[in-house]
Amino acid sequence: MEDWPRCHGLQLACQLLGAKIGPPSHGQAEFGYYPLKSYAPDIVPDGLPVFQWHYYGADLPYQAQRLAGSDLYPNQVVRFSPARFGLQCHAEMSLAGQSNLRQSDHGWENRQGVQNPDDQARAAEENYQAMRSWFLGLMQHWLAERHRD
Repeated sequence: MEDWPRCHGLQLACQLLGAKIGPPSHGQAEFGYYPLKSYAPDIVPDGLPVFQWHYYGADLPYQAQRLAGSDLYPNQVVRFSPARFGLQCHAEMSLAGQSNLRQSDHGWENRQGVQNPDDQARAAEENYQAMRSWFLGLMQHWLAERHRD
């Protein structure tokens, strides 16, 4: 279960804090690698391609800080407090986990806006290490903040 997607945690946290969650009106999914638009470049590099697997989004709760998003899903990396973050993207997933997800989540290929498996494999080959390095750095940042919180 270590590689099961956890974006529902971000969505649930946003909902519990009063924000709306659900499928966006544009109807587009993000299944594959998509670049993040950073609002906090000291935490999230602008343009970093990250693995995505969602067709639901969340509005930004009151007093939460948007750190990064995409054009279609603006709340991808959110800070709720100095040591509390939520991610809609799946930087935690290994390459094997990404492959398992593509094989086990039936029907995803039929959603609007998804990358096909070959494009996802190429994007993973090009971007996985940078994404993983950023994620591990974010976890170090989180641990440092957690000790201060």
